[in-house]
Amino acid sequence: MRSHPALWLGLIGIVGLVDLALAADQAADTGSEGLTEIVVTAQRRSESSQNVPVAIQAFDPAALKAMGVTSTDDLPEMVPGMILQPTGASKPIFLRGVGNNNNSNVGSAVLVFIDGVYYPYQEGNLPYNNVASVEVDKGPQGTLFGRNATGGVIQITTKDPSFKPTGSIDVGEGNFDTQSGSVYVAAGVTDKLAGDISVYYLNQKNGWGHDLVTGQDIYQNKNVAARSKWLFNATDDTEIRLAFDYLTSYGSVGTTVDPAVGHSFLFNEVTGEKFASPGAYNVTANYYPYYTVSQLGSSLRIDTKFGDLKGVSITSWHKARTSLYIDYDGTSIPFFNLYRHDNRNAETQEFQLLSSDDSKIKWVGGLFFYNDTGQLNPFGFGGLGGNIVFGAPPGEAFNIVANDRITSYAAYGQAIVPVAANSDLTLGARYTADQRYINGGTYGGDTLNPGSAGSESQTFKKPTFRMILDHHFNDELMTYISYNRGFNSGFFNQVSTAGFSTQANPAVQPEIMDAYEVGAKAEFLDHRIRTNASAFWYQYKDLQQQVYEGAALVTVNAAAARIRGIDFDIEARPISALTMAMGLEYLDGVFLRYPKAPFYSYAPSGALLSAPGDAGGNSIPYAPRWSFNVRGGYHLNSPIGSFDTNAAVAYTGSWFADPSNNFQEPSHALLNANETWTATDGHTHVEVWGRNLTNRFYDVGINMLSPIGPVGNPGEPRTYGVTVGYRF
Repeated sequence: MRSHPALWLGLIGIVGLVDLALAADQAADTGSEGLTEIVVTAQRRSESSQNVPVAIQAFDPAALKAMGVTSTDDLPEMVPGMILQPTGASKPIFLRGVGNNNNSNVGSAVLVFIDGVYYPYQEGNLPYNNVASVEVDKGPQGTLFGRNATGGVIQITTKDPSFKPTGSIDVGEGNFDTQSGSVYVAAGVTDKLAGDISVYYLNQKNGWGHDLVTGQDIYQNKNVAARSKWLFNATDDTEIRLAFDYLTSYGSVGTTVDPAVGHSFLFNEVTGEKFASPGAYNVTANYYPYYTVSQLGSSLRIDTKFGDLKGVSITSWHKARTSLYIDYDGTSIPFFNLYRHDNRNAETQEFQLLSSDDSKIKWVGGLFFYNDTGQLNPFGFGGLGGNIVFGAPPGEAFNIVANDRITSYAAYGQAIVPVAANSDLTLGARYTADQRYINGGTYGGDTLNPGSAGSESQTFKKPTFRMILDHHFNDELMTYISYNRGFNSGFFNQVSTAGFSTQANPAVQPEIMDAYEVGAKAEFLDHRIRTNASAFWYQYKDLQQQVYEGAALVTVNAAAARIRGIDFDIEARPISALTMAMGLEYLDGVFLRYPKAPFYSYAPSGALLSAPGDAGGNSIPYAPRWSFNVRGGYHLNSPIGSFDTNAAVAYTGSWFADPSNNFQEPSHALLNANETWTATDGHTHVEVWGRNLTNRFYDVGINMLSPIGPVGNPGEPRTYGVTVGYRF
């Protein structure tokens, strides 16, 4: 039997941590501190993560720093089994093999919440400069969170503004002529009102590679983000939080056309021949490919009490504008140019009513409203390709224009009921009704194509459920068994090259997932070792899969699939100065039925062909069999200040990019490290950091573009720099 490097490295990490634990036990009289309690809100109330019967990974700022992560782009390095699949400006998340390459009108299967507010658009790059914690709730969370949370929920909690003046400023310089900076300031305005503002800036002026046709740098990045939160303690029982956020992002990952790792060529549609890869991070585009994202949002949260009960109201508004430009043929010939412009606006309103913290039966009930309107204007195919493939008039582009609306209503409730000594039964239910509407047409230049215009509407309704039985053997050990049903709403493909009649653009049907899980959470040796383990089994029906049809990404139903796996996490602090942790996931996901799956293969010419095939028994895409991360941090005090040394390794096993399992992303490991000196007064610090220190060339995602080939979205190469900061 062939040994697997991830398995062996994982076992070595576990054994090393156990040895540390034994050493800590023998040195118990040295006064070493235990691990910090992690507070999460997976059940819509603040609780210790070790008491919540849900598979959770949570990270405080110290853990984020130890892993060298700075934004949501780094999520795969934090959570084993997580994959990002950039497609233009969109960056959908896959967790435990569950996700989708969502178009702008399709909610992700893994949802993002910031301070309890649903963020519908997974585009751009959210920085972590004012974050108090990041929490990843694995598995279906639709009972309490809704909006298609079949894969899980990522909850980002930002700092509440302090009434005492406080703040920080950081400036940095890195390779690729990268300048960065962040500012955070908070203060009280009155004895009841406090506010803060957080600003983040990054400008990578030099690219990772070059466009060999135009001579321009490629893979440059620029991000600007700002967030302000205001806290008003209206009464002893009422808190009001008003937040504003802004994000603009610019980059190339997800827009370039270059062979995926392990493939040396693509197909030239014009010449009918192969053309070789121009080298790592280089492209041969006749114009600069890139995306832009601009987001603006606000939210109002009111927490109050009605006697012993708690009430919460959350209102939010978000606006997103995105554009992307892709040289689809990937050559110096201006043959097939693709561009897209999206405008979206979303509003949410949620009401929650919760039992008191000392209630014997803890319960929460709520109502949720979501409205999202979007305009695609246009999705265009220019150049000769638009004329030849889609029949656009000479010199004109083939354009798709569409308007859509999502209106969703939901009611939910969950109760935790004691059923025996130290045993609780959690029962939850939610009923969701999604109303979907779309209208649009296709155009040759400015002329509407006959028969392409139309409108469609449909309502998708579904109840979802949760049942969990947990038992606390003592204060340090809990086990649980759970069943969750997830529901991912149906919808209409927004990009339909055939038009918008019912026949041309039939509705994608909802996918249903039944998830079964058993788990255990434990702490040992006076909270100096923490372990969490879970085994899960997912059954999928009408799995929604994304495929390319005529250069457009569309979603189809893929019959049925099964996913099973194991998660294991361990964290140890044998002495107060040393913290080590490891996360490991094994994942086995296969299609049970998929009779008309796209099977990709090479023609003798090098063209990538797609033909229907039976994918039953094949592995699902974006599901690495093995993945793990290991991190460690050491704190040293000295007469000249303190030194913090952190290092982290994140390993992602190979995964398939297509249902036919003919194209695979190789496994890779990333090494990050940083060293921080902090002055004795605690105000000034200097950090030296490095990411992907072994300079591994890898893809964060792969798109199967027929007939061009498997196109990779490369991850960042080795980056390093220095950051200087001041805290007050």
